[in-house]
Amino acid sequence: MGCLLRSDEMSLCDVYLQPEAAFDIVSRFGEMGCLQFLDINPDAKLYERNYVSEVCRCAEMERQLRYIESEMKKDDITIPDLNQEPAALQPHEMSQFEFTKKDLGSFQTQKPRP
Repeated sequence: MGCLLRSDEMSLCDVYLQPEAAFDIVSRFGEMGCLQFLDINPDAKLYERNYVSEVCRCAEMERQLRYIESEMKKDDITIPDLNQEPAALQPHEMSQFEFTKKDLGSFQTQKPRP
């Protein structure tokens, strides 16, 4: 993981990505932890921005994972520590997770907790 302290040497770069490759490249940058994004259109409305739906989708997934973690802790289910951060999910894996989460949610509403 990188360090973004003021005394660290930094470079300002413009990166132009093909949409097909953007997910893989940005996820790798994120895994390295050495990248900071600047908003070059601070006056743009939220609905005018690219990738808003994907960012909201990721935020919702993060919220759901925090909820699952809290439920596991309530039920004294051990969550193993990881030696390293997991790689970012690919888009099809995110869809699979969302589908599985919906299935678990419908199961939970059918069968009450003891």
